Order: sequence, then structure tokens, then C-alpha cells
Amino acid sequence: MTAYNIDVRYESETQQITGSEEIIFTNKGANPLSALYIALYPNLYLSPYPHRDLDFNRRVYPVAFNSGGLIIRRIEDKDGKALPFFPDPLRGKTLFVVVLPSAIPAGGTYRFFVHFETNIPEKRGVFGYYKDLVTLQGGWHPYLSHFSEGRWDFNSAPQPSRFRVHLSLDETQQALGSSPQVLIDGQATEQKLLMEGDKLPFFSLSIGKHFAKSKQRIGEITLNTYSLPKDRAYTRRIIEVIEAAALHFLKQSGPLPPTNITLTEAYLHQNLTAIGTNMLYLSNRFFKVFPTLKRYHEASLARGLYQLLWRQKRPKEASWVLEALAARDAEHFIQERHGKTFSLANWLKPLGFIPLIDQVLYSKDLPLRQVYFYENIPPLVSEDIRFYNHPSSEAPNIFYKLEILMGKTAFEQIVRRYRDQKDGNTLLFRQMLSELSNSGGGREINSLIDQWLGTRSEIDFSIKQIDEVKIEGRYQTSIHINKQGKGNDPLQIVAQEKNGTLIPIVWDGRSHEHTVVLETTEGIQSVTLDPDLMSNDPNRKNNTLPHKWKVLVDEFQASYDFQTDDLSLRSSLLFQFLYDTNNWVKLLYSQTTAGEISHIAYTRTIKKNHSFTTALTFETREPSLSNRFKEEAGLVSLGYHFIFPDLPLLTEFAKRLTTTFPAFDVGLDYSQQFTDSVFDNSLTMTIDFRRTLSFTNYHEIGTRILIGQSLGKLFENRRFALGGTDTLRGYTPLTFEGENMSLFSFEYRFPLIYESDINLLGLAHTHTWQGALFTSTGMVSGSHNVFKLNRFRSDVGTGIRFFVDLFGVFPSIIRVDLAIPIDSPIKDEEKVHYYLNAGQSF
Repeated sequence: MTAYNIDVRYESETQQITGSEEIIFTNKGANPLSALYIALYPNLYLSPYPHRDLDFNRRVYPVAFNSGGLIIRRIEDKDGKALPFFPDPLRGKTLFVVVLPSAIPAGGTYRFFVHFETNIPEKRGVFGYYKDLVTLQGGWHPYLSHFSEGRWDFNSAPQPSRFRVHLSLDETQQALGSSPQVLIDGQATEQKLLMEGDKLPFFSLSIGKHFAKSKQRIGEITLNTYSLPKDRAYTRRIIEVIEAAALHFLKQSGPLPPTNITLTEAYLHQNLTAIGTNMLYLSNRFFKVFPTLKRYHEASLARGLYQLLWRQKRPKEASWVLEALAARDAEHFIQERHGKTFSLANWLKPLGFIPLIDQVLYSKDLPLRQVYFYENIPPLVSEDIRFYNHPSSEAPNIFYKLEILMGKTAFEQIVRRYRDQKDGNTLLFRQMLSELSNSGGGREINSLIDQWLGTRSEIDFSIKQIDEVKIEGRYQTSIHINKQGKGNDPLQIVAQEKNGTLIPIVWDGRSHEHTVVLETTEGIQSVTLDPDLMSNDPNRKNNTLPHKWKVLVDEFQASYDFQTDDLSLRSSLLFQFLYDTNNWVKLLYSQTTAGEISHIAYTRTIKKNHSFTTALTFETREPSLSNRFKEEAGLVSLGYHFIFPDLPLLTEFAKRLTTTFPAFDVGLDYSQQFTDSVFDNSLTMTIDFRRTLSFTNYHEIGTRILIGQSLGKLFENRRFALGGTDTLRGYTPLTFEGENMSLFSFEYRFPLIYESDINLLGLAHTHTWQGALFTSTGMVSGSHNVFKLNRFRSDVGTGIRFFVDLFGVFPSIIRVDLAIPIDSPIKDEEKVHYYLNAGQSF
């Protein structure tokens, strides 16, 4: 067993861990070793997460991106002679090769020393610090990569090792670790702790200033809970759930050896719990959500605890088996605690017409989605020390796949037999699978498990067609299924007869085509592939025939203008196939002081960025300051838009709420009147460019340029308007109208409070407050020249943006603005304009 003797000091002012470690390694391979491989996990954070948007990195780095990192100062042998080392060519600074002066023979032991410095980044997650709390799941020191059967495995978790950690730190700090700490030297301003443990894959730490501690003893389990003082009210609920979960485990899966578990708070960004060694990290957001969602937090809490307890009960078992057992036990615990299974997806689907709910149901980028939806969706980032070298595998869902492949009854018997083994000389789960699978089936199942563990393949299952014929009063239905992509995944299929009867079908998924033939008394109404959404299918639109429709509220605005005493109403609906983000039908109705609009349109998106729209519109425009006549027209329209980047799923409401406007939008629209024997037309082009320049998180400059040009007689002199929350906020809507326009907006945004941490009855959880100073200038004109300086009208204003998580889950922005016109030519506009809205202005 590899041994680490670590002697380090933690500096709270610089957030550094400095010191040295002695590593004792035994070559258990059959051949000599001339080099060793050392992993430097902190170097994963030398740059921001690639391919992630600004909002995601804001959640990870609450103040600003800052790189952590681990620097090796020197490596030397037991005699003090320097050993050469260099980065691995393929893995860069996360893996270093140490060249040995002579090979380590098979069975030989080698001892060497590493002097290092670890810089802890200011970030949320399992490796970093925020405020006065440091979370180090593992890998905070150099460690040897996994070495097994004579070869290095860089994608596996570290092997169980012996740790002896001497940690020096300021006397005001409190340190928690994977093993109990002993004070071996205490001075006026400094303390030195000793922590020792055997058979630990990595050593976890948590360091903070002000922990409130509580201790519970449940049977053989000792639970030590450390929380932040401000979260005491939530900690009481956590302790109550943990105690109930521990009793449930002992009843179902006990007994256990004497077990010591530490629970401590952490600032996590994508999970509610994170597993350390003998430690369970708890998110500071625990139970700060809408009451209905709290049972999912209870399930996360129980699942994390059960993983640690199963590790104590089956120390030699593979991690994926323990994760699966913990997930099953947590599900049974929640069922026993609440009396029934609760599905958030089923509960929300009747409300799916609301854009926010629709985003929760179908957006894969939603933070904490894996907490609330038991689907095969990979986390946004796999920063767990076990997975940081490669994407996470299918491990959490292997039990589900085996249940489909082997049959629920047969698989449950295997799980039950495995669980009922007495502690001691127990079989591993894969050994039991091999024993209980006949005719070589064990070898085949093991090869499938190796595939699922080693890769995360994307397989697109689809229903090619359904053929139905009626023969002698019975229906014969042929269901033709295709598979694209590499790998073998079992597939669950559900056919529904017209009388409502469900017919479950299983396909092993080994070929690329499959046909299912059913004989039924009633015709087949629908067929659904993977109804539980457990396969890693990137395109679910083709998983159901006939396609299911969804109706979505694209906009709903009922507003009252305090400046003009005008009431306005605007609403629109989208009709789409489920999981189809490229095609939709839109119905719109608007009634304002400007007039009335009834509109139906069909939009098709091609190659993500290009969309084409055909529409039929009936519009009435009331008299205004620039046009004293009422106008009515029935129109047929054709439109083209180039949008970058592509924003699937998002309606106008959701774009504003989540601040995900397109950065670049070019539109070209042609409208032809066909009513009242008048055949006026118009051609309109708009260029809408938005850009945000970030200096640090929430410290940024937002800019917008909007240019509009038009031709034709239709609604002449009033095709564009300035004023209102979307353009010049210092003026009311329709104050200025014209055929062409330009608008230039500038907004300086700066942080006021980074972490307010206010829970508003579970309806919203506030974090950052951002201030803003803004100004806009623009003009409308009948001339194509919209850059006449003497015609520009301007405003200035200030505001506050409240970054909140609605229901404790969905990130959003609430905006309050005050705007004042500059040198207004209209006397009634010379006053402060107030706005309460959602999302950034641009």
C-alpha cells in the first residue's frame, strides 16, 4: 500500500498550502519501473472552464476567475539527491513524469520526497475557497496515479493508501479531515494537528473559522455535523433527516463496523452534496428552496450518506456499485418517509406552458438539474477527483441498464442476494453477476459493464415508421426502430393501445435496426422509446410517434404606465412538437395605446442560426404624436433572421429573464397589405448588436447598437419607435416614430453585494446585487440618414439588478431602473420614468 507522510502549513491570508511529503511506493507489477507518474489535481483550474458561458463561470467563480494550481518545487530521493521531472506531453500540467536513477524491481519499494506549493482558487465547488470556508475534496497535494497489474491507469481514482498528515495553521482556524485530528502542538498564534488514516483513496479537508458543531450517535454510526452559524435553522432540518436516513440504513442494510462520518458545509455550485473520504460536503443552499422541492434535497442528503456507509460496509467494492446501491436506498427512504414516489417532471408538466417551467423541464443547462430529474444527463462539469481526467461514465445508471437487460425480477434477486451477504468474505457485485448468469452470459454482461464504465457514448434511437394492418378483427403492428452511434445500450419501449393499455417491450440495442411486431385487439395509439429518459440520447424528438405537441406562453405582459395612465396587454402562444427547437407556430395578440395586433406565424430554423417566417397579421394603429390618422391593414409577411449564437428553447420571456439575448441579430422582413383594395407594402431591415465586456464578475460594460431601415408605403412614418423599457427609457413608448432609426446604448454595471444569501420563503434565493449607470441616444427619421447629431434624443439613468434563484433553483435577474430624459422637446416627458422588469436591458 502506498504511504503519504505529509507535513504542510496552511496560510489563510494567501490561501496557500506549502510543505513537503514523503511518498513510499511498492511496485506490485511483474516488471521493473523506471519512472513514476504524479497527478497534480489543482492544475485542472489553471484556466476557466472551456465551452461554458459567462453565467456558468460566474456561478463557479463568484467574484472573478482566479487560477489555482500546484507547483512542485523539488523532488528528491531519500538521500536528498534531486530527481528530474517534467509534464506529460498528453496531459500537460495535471500529470508529471518522475525519472528514477534506477528502476524499481518487481516487489521493490521506493521512497522519495516532494516539496510543493498549492494555491487554492477562490471558487465554489469541491476544490476552492469562498469567504472563510475552504473545501478540498482531495488531491490538494501531489499523489501517484493509479497503478494496477503492472500498468498506470490515469483515468481511475487514486488507490487506497496510508496517510499521515501534519497540518499547521493559524489558531483561529478549524480544520476537519478524513480522520479525526489530534492537537500535537499548540502555541499562542498557531496550532499543529495530526491526522492519520489507512486505506483512504484520497484525503479530504475542510477549513473554516466559525463552525457550529453537533454530534449524534446512531447505533454504530457517529455523525459530526459542522455548519456555518448563519445556517443553524437549516442545520436542524439536516440533522433530523440524517438521523432518520441512518436509522433506515441500519434497519435495511446493517450492521456496520464502528463508523465516523463528518458532515460540513461547502459552497458547491452544481450539487447539493459532494463525497469526500469519510466526509460529506453539504451545499450552503440546503433547504433554501420552495417547500415541494425539499424532498429532493432530503434524497441527495440520504444518497450521499449511504455512499459513505456502503463504503464502510463493502470497502473493496467498485464505486459505481456503491453509488447505485446508495441511490436505491435513498429512493426507498424517501418512499418510506413521504409515503409515495414524487416526480417533479410529472408535477410540472401541466404547468409546462409557462416559459420558466418549460426551461426547467427541457433545458439541459439548468444548474442542479441532476438533483431534481432522475435522468441520464451528465453534469455540466465533472470536477470530482475520481473523474477529472475524463468525462464521467455511465456508472450511476448501470443498475437501470442491467435491470432492463436481465429482467426486473432476475436482477432484483441478484441485488437482494448481494445485500444479504454477511460482512467478511463477501463476493464483489460483478463476481455475483458472473456466478448467477448462465451459458457464458456473465462474460457478455461484464463486457457491457466495461463499455459503460469506460465511455459515455451518445446513441440516437429513433422510430423509423409504424405499420399497422387489421387481420381477422385483430391489429398487427410493426414498429421499426433505428440506432445511430457506437456502443450497446438496452432500450425500453412502451406501446399504448387506443384503450389505454400499456405494452412494455425491451430491446437489447445490439444491432442498428430492430422491428417489433405486436398483435392486439385494439390499434396502437402511440409508441415511445426510453420513456424514463435514462439513455444518453441526444435527439429525443424522434423517440415518440405520433409526435407530442406542447403549448407555450411566449409572452404575457400586462403593464400600466404611470406617466401616461395607459394600460397595455400583449400575449402570444407557441405551438411546437416536444423537443423540437427548430419549428414553431406562433399566435399573438396585442392591445396598447399604439393599436391592436392579431398575428399567426410559422417559423422554421435552418442550420441553427438561420430562421424563415411566414405570417398573417391584422393590425390597427391608433393616432399618435407623429401621425394623426388611424390606420388598419391585413398583411401577409415573409421574414428572415440570422441569429448568433443559437438559443434553443428560449422564448422572448425566458431570454429577458435569463439575460440570454442573441449577441447578433440581423432581420429582413417584407409585408404586403391585401385588405381594403390597398396593396401597400414595406421592406424592413434591422441590425441588433449586443456586446458585454466583462472585467471581473458582475463588473462589466454592456453595449447595444440597433439600426433600422425601411422602404414602402405601409404604415409610413411609423415603422420604428423610440421610448420605453427596450429603447430610450427616459421617454414613454411611441414618443418618437419614423421609417428609419438608430439607437446606441451604454450601461456600466458594477457589483454592490456578492453574496446576500437571503431566502425569501423559498420563492427566491438572492445572491448578487449589481448597480448600473446607463445612457442611451437615438433618433427616428423619414430619411435613411439616421446619424444626424442634431436629431438625436438622449436619456440617463441608474438602477439595481437583483440576481436571484427563483424557487431556489432557476437563475434569474430582477431589474429596477430610474431614467430621466435629457433636454426633452416634450414638456410632459420632463420627469423621472420608473421601470420594474426581468433580466438585463441588453
